[in-house]
Amino acid sequence: MNAEKKFLDAYDKYADSVFRLCYFKTSDRATALDLTQDTFTRTWTYIQAGKGIDNYKTFVFQVARNLIKDYYKKSKSIPFHSFKEGVIENQLVDAESATTLAETNLVKEIINNLSDSDRELLQLRLIEEYSVEEISKILGVNPNTISVRIYRAVKRVRKKYYALDKSAKPPTQPNNTNSIGYESNLGLNGDTA
Repeated sequence: MNAEKKFLDAYDKYADSVFRLCYFKTSDRATALDLTQDTFTRTWTYIQAGKGIDNYKTFVFQVARNLIKDYYKKSKSIPFHSFKEGVIENQLVDAESATTLAETNLVKEIINNLSDSDRELLQLRLIEEYSVEEISKILGVNPNTISVRIYRAVKRVRKKYYALDKSAKPPTQPNNTNSIGYESNLGLNGDTA
């Protein structure tokens, strides 16, 4: 397969995920679109320079992460602390929807107050659904270390959630776990997946 075809395939596969990453990190659609475009422009430039890419997914996400860091260095803004509140216009909101929105906003607030490394790990694992091995390659850290850090970050989120939401009850049975032993979702509502 030639380089152009591989690039186009990578774009088709990963453009939406790169956009979600950029949007999650910046909370601004226009900025996220610009960063996504820059990610693939830089990837194409790299390929055109005659350099090969072994793993496109890891490569484009590393480029995106670097561009996001550069964006915040230039803008001197603080990421993640400006999640937009969910706005529901012209709709009747039932009690369940309001509760779900409140829980979502509470989790966002908790995540906003985590360390940068915890936020990044949870975002990569739970939102972007990267495997531990992929996160390991992206961050350049041992997979076992990544597993432990994710487990501890999820544990911190759950602990803070139950401390802030007195009406929530911790699950009495362990949630489903994946093969490395940490919860596959935050399981904050006490339901088992």
